[in-house]
Amino acid sequence: MERTGHLWSIILAGGEGSRLSEITVGPEGDSVPKQFCSVKGGPSLIRQALYRGCAVAGREHTMVVVSHDHQRWWAEELGDLSIENIVIQPCNRGTACGVLLPLMRVLAQDPEATVVVMPSDHVVADEPTLLASINAAIEHIHLEPDRLVLL
Repeated sequence: MERTGHLWSIILAGGEGSRLSEITVGPEGDSVPKQFCSVKGGPSLIRQALYRGCAVAGREHTMVVVSHDHQRWWAEELGDLSIENIVIQPCNRGTACGVLLPLMRVLAQDPEATVVVMPSDHVVADEPTLLASINAAIEHIHLEPDRLVLL
């Protein structure tokens, strides 16, 4: 479902994935941040998050925040996303900065934006239920726009 208007999604993908670094290794044995890994041989977690973000807000209103240090992984994964929708942090500075930087970019373009922030490193077993919950949260925000909803 392609949405328009003031709805945006921000996908957080700048983390190091250090807690799982022993099991998220590449072909050469180097540690790969978990968001760039596939859990069951399908799309990587970041790719799945991108599908999810686009389903919520549309491709043009989906931003992904990544770390410059991870370019070797995200460049290909996000190759079909407009560069204007990729926010490159010089390095990982934690979740607060990971949200603030793309949020400032969204609000500069759309001061009336409703923003859904989602991680790129979670495994989702039931996509339809998650998307229904996100849609319910969005509807709640439209009823009470000064509220923050956390799923």
